[in-house]
Amino acid sequence: MMYKEAQEEFNYRYYCWAREEAHLEIANGFPFMRRIDNAYCRKHLRRMAQLSIEEQQAFTALLVKRGHEPRAVERAGDVPLSSEDIAKINRYFAEFPLELDPEDQAFLQRELQGDPTAKLDRKRFREIIKESLRPIFGKEDRWGGGGCWSYTTSIECLQVTTYIDTGGRYHQLSYDHRIMFAEIEPLHEGISVLHWLGFSSGTDWSQVEDSKAEETAHLLAELCDHFLKAAHGLLEGFAP
Repeated sequence: MMYKEAQEEFNYRYYCWAREEAHLEIANGFPFMRRIDNAYCRKHLRRMAQLSIEEQQAFTALLVKRGHEPRAVERAGDVPLSSEDIAKINRYFAEFPLELDPEDQAFLQRELQGDPTAKLDRKRFREIIKESLRPIFGKEDRWGGGGCWSYTTSIECLQVTTYIDTGGRYHQLSYDHRIMFAEIEPLHEGISVLHWLGFSSGTDWSQVEDSKAEETAHLLAELCDHFLKAAHGLLEGFAP
Protein backbone atom coordinates (compact mmCIF):
# COMPACT_ATOMS: atom_id res chain seq x y z
CA MET A 1 0.00 0.00 0.00
CA MET A 2 1.33 3.42 -0.98
CA TYR A 3 1.57 6.27 1.53
CA LYS A 4 -1.34 8.43 0.32
CA GLU A 5 -3.61 5.43 0.03
CA ALA A 6 -2.60 4.25 3.49
CA GLN A 7 -3.16 7.69 5.01
CA GLU A 8 -6.64 8.00 3.53
CA GLU A 9 -7.56 4.48 4.65
CA PHE A 10 -6.28 5.08 8.16
CA ASN A 11 -8.16 8.38 8.45
CA TYR A 12 -11.35 6.53 7.53
CA ARG A 13 -10.77 3.66 9.96
CA TYR A 14 -9.71 5.99 12.75
CA TYR A 15 -12.81 8.13 12.33
CA CYS A 16 -15.13 5.10 12.40
CA TRP A 17 -13.37 3.76 15.49
CA ALA A 18 -13.40 7.15 17.24
CA ARG A 19 -17.09 7.58 16.47
CA GLU A 20 -17.86 4.29 18.18
CA GLU A 21 -15.53 5.06 21.08
CA ALA A 22 -17.30 8.37 21.69
CA HIS A 23 -20.67 6.63 21.64
CA LEU A 24 -19.47 4.08 24.20
CA GLU A 25 -17.88 6.75 26.38
CA ILE A 26 -21.27 8.43 26.78
CA ALA A 27 -23.23 5.18 27.13
CA ASN A 28 -20.89 4.00 29.90
CA GLY A 29 -20.92 7.25 31.88
CA PHE A 30 -17.63 8.76 30.62
CA PRO A 31 -15.27 6.17 32.17
CA PHE A 32 -12.14 7.79 30.69
CA MET A 33 -12.92 11.50 30.72
CA ARG A 34 -14.23 11.65 34.30
CA ARG A 35 -10.89 10.32 35.59
CA ILE A 36 -8.74 13.01 33.93
CA ASP A 37 -7.75 15.77 36.37
CA ASN A 38 -8.40 18.64 34.03
CA ALA A 39 -10.72 21.59 34.72
CA TYR A 40 -11.97 21.67 31.12
CA CYS A 41 -12.99 18.01 31.26
CA ARG A 42 -14.97 18.63 34.43
CA LYS A 43 -16.73 21.64 32.88
CA HIS A 44 -17.60 19.53 29.85
CA LEU A 45 -19.00 16.72 31.99
CA ARG A 46 -21.15 19.14 34.00
CA ARG A 47 -22.59 20.50 30.77
CA MET A 48 -23.19 17.03 29.36
CA ALA A 49 -25.08 16.11 32.54
CA GLN A 50 -27.62 18.82 31.70
CA LEU A 51 -28.46 17.12 28.39
CA SER A 52 -30.33 13.95 27.57
CA ILE A 53 -28.30 10.96 26.36
CA GLU A 54 -29.58 11.58 22.85
CA GLU A 55 -28.47 15.22 22.99
CA GLN A 56 -25.07 14.20 24.36
CA GLN A 57 -24.60 11.73 21.51
CA ALA A 58 -25.68 14.25 18.87
CA PHE A 59 -23.35 17.01 20.08
CA THR A 60 -20.43 14.64 20.61
CA ALA A 61 -20.87 13.39 17.06
CA LEU A 62 -20.21 16.96 15.92
CA LEU A 63 -17.08 17.15 18.08
CA VAL A 64 -15.73 13.91 16.64
CA LYS A 65 -16.32 15.11 13.09
CA ARG A 66 -14.44 18.33 13.92
CA GLY A 67 -11.30 16.37 14.77
CA HIS A 68 -11.23 14.25 11.62
CA GLU A 69 -10.72 14.64 7.91
CA PRO A 70 -13.92 15.62 6.03
CA ARG A 71 -13.25 12.94 3.41
CA ALA A 72 -13.18 10.28 6.12
CA VAL A 73 -16.47 11.59 7.51
CA GLU A 74 -18.13 11.48 4.09
CA ARG A 75 -16.73 8.04 3.30
CA ALA A 76 -18.27 6.75 6.55
CA GLY A 77 -21.66 7.94 5.30
CA ASP A 78 -21.93 10.89 7.68
CA VAL A 79 -22.82 14.47 6.79
CA PRO A 80 -19.80 16.82 7.13
CA LEU A 81 -19.99 19.74 9.54
CA SER A 82 -22.11 22.64 8.36
CA SER A 83 -21.36 26.29 9.12
CA GLU A 84 -24.15 26.13 11.72
CA ASP A 85 -22.49 23.11 13.36
CA ILE A 86 -19.15 24.90 13.51
CA ALA A 87 -20.76 28.00 15.02
CA LYS A 88 -22.49 25.84 17.64
CA ILE A 89 -19.19 24.23 18.63
CA ASN A 90 -17.39 27.57 18.74
CA ARG A 91 -20.05 29.07 21.01
CA TYR A 92 -19.82 26.07 23.30
CA PHE A 93 -16.09 26.42 23.86
CA ALA A 94 -16.11 30.24 23.91
CA GLU A 95 -18.21 30.07 27.07
CA PHE A 96 -15.78 27.76 28.88
CA PRO A 97 -13.48 30.47 30.34
CA LEU A 98 -16.52 32.20 31.83
CA GLU A 99 -17.34 29.20 34.01
CA LEU A 100 -15.71 28.81 37.41
CA ASP A 101 -14.87 25.23 38.24
CA PRO A 102 -15.37 24.54 41.98
CA GLU A 103 -12.62 21.91 42.15
CA ASP A 104 -10.25 24.15 40.21
CA GLN A 105 -10.87 27.05 42.56
CA ALA A 106 -10.45 24.84 45.63
CA PHE A 107 -7.18 23.43 44.30
CA LEU A 108 -5.75 26.87 43.55
CA GLN A 109 -6.79 28.10 46.99
CA ARG A 110 -5.00 25.21 48.66
CA GLU A 111 -1.89 25.94 46.59
CA LEU A 112 -1.93 29.60 47.62
CA GLN A 113 -2.29 28.61 51.26
CA GLY A 114 0.72 26.32 51.00
CA ASP A 115 -1.27 23.15 51.61
CA PRO A 116 1.26 20.31 51.06
CA THR A 117 -1.46 17.98 49.75
CA ALA A 118 -1.85 20.27 46.71
CA LYS A 119 1.71 19.47 45.60
CA LEU A 120 3.12 16.89 43.20
CA ASP A 121 6.59 15.39 43.43
CA ARG A 122 7.30 15.21 39.70
CA LYS A 123 10.38 13.03 40.02
CA ARG A 124 8.42 10.44 41.97
CA PHE A 125 5.49 10.87 39.55
CA ARG A 126 7.74 10.03 36.60
CA GLU A 127 8.98 6.86 38.28
CA ILE A 128 5.41 5.77 39.05
CA ILE A 129 4.41 6.37 35.41
CA LYS A 130 7.36 4.39 34.05
CA GLU A 131 6.56 1.51 36.38
CA SER A 132 2.91 1.51 35.29
CA LEU A 133 3.85 1.58 31.60
CA ARG A 134 6.57 -1.08 31.82
CA PRO A 135 4.20 -4.06 31.33
CA ILE A 136 2.97 -2.46 28.10
CA PHE A 137 6.14 -0.98 26.61
CA GLY A 138 9.11 -2.28 28.55
CA LYS A 139 11.87 0.27 29.10
CA GLU A 140 11.63 3.67 27.45
CA ASP A 141 13.63 3.78 24.20
CA ARG A 142 14.38 7.50 24.15
CA TRP A 143 14.81 10.11 26.86
CA GLY A 144 14.19 13.63 25.60
CA GLY A 145 15.12 15.45 28.79
CA GLY A 146 12.95 17.93 30.64
CA GLY A 147 10.65 15.18 31.85
CA CYS A 148 9.90 13.83 28.35
CA TRP A 149 10.47 10.36 26.95
CA SER A 150 9.01 7.96 24.38
CA TYR A 151 8.35 4.32 23.54
CA THR A 152 8.24 2.67 20.12
CA THR A 153 5.94 -0.27 19.39
CA SER A 154 5.88 -2.26 16.14
CA ILE A 155 2.33 -3.02 14.98
CA GLU A 156 1.54 -4.55 11.58
CA CYS A 157 5.09 -3.64 10.44
CA LEU A 158 4.51 0.04 11.28
CA GLN A 159 6.01 2.02 14.15
CA VAL A 160 3.75 3.55 16.78
CA THR A 161 5.65 6.00 18.98
CA THR A 162 4.14 7.02 22.30
CA TYR A 163 5.32 10.32 23.77
CA ILE A 164 5.12 11.12 27.48
CA ASP A 165 5.64 14.65 28.82
CA THR A 166 5.77 15.38 32.56
CA GLY A 167 7.73 18.63 32.34
CA GLY A 168 5.16 21.12 31.16
CA ARG A 169 4.78 24.52 32.77
CA TYR A 170 0.99 24.51 32.49
CA HIS A 171 0.41 20.77 32.73
CA GLN A 172 1.83 17.94 34.80
CA LEU A 173 1.33 15.17 32.26
CA SER A 174 0.44 14.82 28.61
CA TYR A 175 0.75 11.99 26.11
CA ASP A 176 0.07 11.12 22.47
CA HIS A 177 0.76 8.49 19.83
CA ARG A 178 2.30 8.96 16.39
CA ILE A 179 2.14 6.33 13.66
CA MET A 180 4.92 6.24 11.07
CA PHE A 181 4.60 4.74 7.58
CA ALA A 182 7.78 3.19 6.16
CA GLU A 183 9.61 4.85 9.09
CA ILE A 184 9.74 8.21 7.31
CA GLU A 185 6.18 9.46 6.73
CA PRO A 186 3.73 10.21 9.56
CA LEU A 187 0.49 8.32 8.98
CA HIS A 188 -1.17 10.16 11.87
CA GLU A 189 0.03 12.24 14.81
CA GLY A 190 -1.38 13.55 18.07
CA ILE A 191 -3.60 10.57 18.87
CA SER A 192 -4.89 10.55 22.46
CA VAL A 193 -8.14 9.92 24.29
CA LEU A 194 -9.44 13.50 24.22
CA HIS A 195 -8.59 13.65 20.53
CA TRP A 196 -10.49 10.52 19.58
CA LEU A 197 -13.43 11.63 21.75
CA GLY A 198 -13.48 14.90 19.80
CA PHE A 199 -12.99 17.12 22.82
CA SER A 200 -9.46 18.45 22.32
CA SER A 201 -6.42 18.19 20.08
CA GLY A 202 -4.44 16.81 23.03
CA THR A 203 -4.79 15.17 26.44
CA ASP A 204 -3.18 16.58 29.56
CA TRP A 205 -3.53 16.57 33.33
CA SER A 206 -3.08 19.77 35.31
CA GLN A 207 -4.23 19.08 38.87
CA VAL A 208 -2.61 15.83 39.94
CA GLU A 209 -1.66 15.63 43.61
CA ASP A 210 0.75 13.16 45.20
CA SER A 211 -2.24 11.22 46.51
CA LYS A 212 -3.47 10.74 42.92
CA ALA A 213 -0.14 9.94 41.28
CA GLU A 214 -0.62 6.16 41.12
CA GLU A 215 -4.25 6.45 40.03
CA THR A 216 -3.24 8.81 37.21
CA ALA A 217 -0.37 6.58 36.10
CA HIS A 218 -2.68 3.56 35.98
CA LEU A 219 -5.18 5.51 33.88
CA LEU A 220 -2.42 6.52 31.46
CA ALA A 221 -1.39 2.88 31.14
CA GLU A 222 -5.01 1.88 30.53
CA LEU A 223 -5.39 4.52 27.81
CA CYS A 224 -2.17 3.53 26.05
CA ASP A 225 -3.04 -0.16 26.18
CA HIS A 226 -6.55 0.58 24.90
CA PHE A 227 -5.32 2.34 21.79
CA LEU A 228 -2.45 -0.04 21.05
CA LYS A 229 -4.83 -2.99 21.11
CA ALA A 230 -7.18 -1.16 18.74
CA ALA A 231 -4.24 -0.22 16.51
CA HIS A 232 -3.83 -3.84 15.37
CA GLY A 233 -7.19 -3.64 13.61
CA LEU A 234 -6.75 -0.04 12.50
CA LEU A 235 -3.43 -0.86 10.82
CA GLU A 236 -4.21 -4.29 9.41
CA GLY A 237 -2.88 -4.63 5.85
CA PHE A 238 -0.87 -1.40 5.97
CA ALA A 239 2.61 -2.88 5.58
CA PRO A 240 4.50 -0.73 3.03
